[in-house]
Amino acid sequence: MSEVSPTTWWSSNLIQRLLSGVMMMLVAILSLVYGTTQWVGLLVLVVVILGMQEYRAMLSKQNVFLNQRGWLYSAFLLSISPLLGGIGALNAMLILVVGGWILNEMVFSSKQRLEELHSLGWALFGLFWVGWSFPHMTLIKDLPHGELNLCLLLVVIVLTDSLAYFGGRRFGKTSLAPGISPKKTREGSFCGTVGSMLVGSVIAVNWLEFSWPMALLLTFLISVLGQVGDLVESKMKRLCGVKDSGKVLPGHGGILDRLDSFLLTTPFFYYWILLLA
Repeated sequence: MSEVSPTTWWSSNLIQRLLSGVMMMLVAILSLVYGTTQWVGLLVLVVVILGMQEYRAMLSKQNVFLNQRGWLYSAFLLSISPLLGGIGALNAMLILVVGGWILNEMVFSSKQRLEELHSLGWALFGLFWVGWSFPHMTLIKDLPHGELNLCLLLVVIVLTDSLAYFGGRRFGKTSLAPGISPKKTREGSFCGTVGSMLVGSVIAVNWLEFSWPMALLLTFLISVLGQVGDLVESKMKRLCGVKDSGKVLPGHGGILDRLDSFLLTTPFFYYWILLLA
């Protein structure tokens, strides 16, 4: 999630951020409520391709170059595999893609680059972090009550982000992770976590028939993991020396800036549902 300077409370950037955020929320809700699993899978395909391209572009700032054609093929194959065979197909495709990247690096990379593990290590991280994690959205959609589960995930993540932002603006004093993202505060994190837990738990109890203890635990873990995913992406941007992962979303930066909180929470949420089903 991209950050906004404390001096720009009602700046044009913030207004642009809110407007584009509302539009994305409407598209997401309409897709979840009225869209088929195939339609959600198509959106996931677009998001994964854009996100992995942003990841590749960020790495290029530090002279770590991934083969563009191979990277696009990897994004495409990982994205469509849940539509072809569910979780088994996704995990099998991940193994094939990872094996392909390892083989490619061992055969074609220079000895120095292999010793430094630059391209190989970052490629494997990106395949898991973006390419494997986000297609779980398609898998969740295909489960019983999939649209309700995705709505719950969406509400908790969005509320955590929004309440943490405005709570931090109002009450923030103590930095949450000064070495990674100095503008994020513990007070803002607390507001985001508590607020999203309360609203998310009401949805989980009334829509999905969760017990209150289970709903509170689930929404707490989603909120915390979402913030961890946010910090991971912030660390990635610091390592690459960039402010935003991209420019495709007005006021938000790139796809990864907006969806970083889903990269850890989506697989976690899917396996949580499977364990409790």
